[in-house]
Amino acid sequence: RTLVMVDEGHRGSSKVDGQWRAIREALAQRGFLFEYSATLEQAAKGKELRDYYARCVFIDYSYPKFYKDGYGKHHRILNLVRDTAEARHDYLVAALVAFHQQVDVFERGEDVLRVHNIERPLMLFAGRTVTGETKKDEDKLEKVEEADIVKLLRFFALFVSGEDAARPMLTDILRGKPGILTREQIDLFASYFPEVQEHDAGALYKAMLRRVFRTAAPGKLTLEVLKDAPGEVGVRVGDGEFFAVINVGKPDELADKLEKADERIRILPTEFRGGL
Repeated sequence: RTLVMVDEGHRGSSKVDGQWRAIREALAQRGFLFEYSATLEQAAKGKELRDYYARCVFIDYSYPKFYKDGYGKHHRILNLVRDTAEARHDYLVAALVAFHQQVDVFERGEDVLRVHNIERPLMLFAGRTVTGETKKDEDKLEKVEEADIVKLLRFFALFVSGEDAARPMLTDILRGKPGILTREQIDLFASYFPEVQEHDAGALYKAMLRRVFRTAAPGKLTLEVLKDAPGEVGVRVGDGEFFAVINVGKPDELADKLEKADERIRILPTEFRGGL
C-alpha cells in the first residue's frame, strides 16, 4: 500500500499541470492520496474538479481562516505613490531605520527571545535582474535600465559614505514626519519608530552603522566575490565585518558593473573562504 502526500495540492488543476496530477494519481492507485493546499477552492474552478473535491474534502481550512487563527505571516504591502529616485531613497532610509529598530529590540531582549528560538532579524531584498533590462523610449531608442541590485548597492554605498546623505530623512523620521504617503495621503511611517526617539539624527546614524552595517565609522562599500561559494558576493564597509551576502548567477559581472558605476564602491581581490 502506498501513501502519497501532496503539498500545494492545487497544482494539477490547470492543463499545463495535468501530467503532474496523472503521475500522483498513478502512484496512489493501490493506496491513499492526501492533498493539502491553501488555494484548492480558487484553483478548482471547472465543474469536473469541483465535483471531484466535493466528494473528497476532509478538512476545509482555507487560508483566510488559517490567517485569522494566527498562523499566517504578518505583512505590510507598501506601494509608493511617487516612484522617483528621491522617493526611493527616502523609502530605503526609512526601511533601514525600521530594520535597525527590530535589531535594537532583539539585542535588548535576546536572552528571553532565544528561549523561544527567535533569531536575529533578517532583511531581504529581491531583484529581477543582475545586468539590467533593455527598454525602448518614446523615440524607439534602446537604453539599459539599471538593475534593482545595482540601485540598492549604490544606495548602500551612499548611505555608508557619511551622515550627510541620510541626515534629512533621519531628521524627518525623528520629528514623526517621514513624508512617505499612501494614496489616501496617510504617512506610512509617522508612528512607526517608537524605539529610536531618544536619538538625534547623528546618534541614530552612528547606531545604524554599528547595528545594520557592522562598522564603527563611515567608509567605502566593499564587495568580494567568494570563489569558494559559487554565486555569493560578500558585502562590508571598508575592512569591517560582512553585513550582507548577495546571491546571483553572475557575480563577476555584477562586481564589474558596480566598480564602473560608482566610485564609492570597491571590489577586493577574492580570498578563498567559505560561504556566508
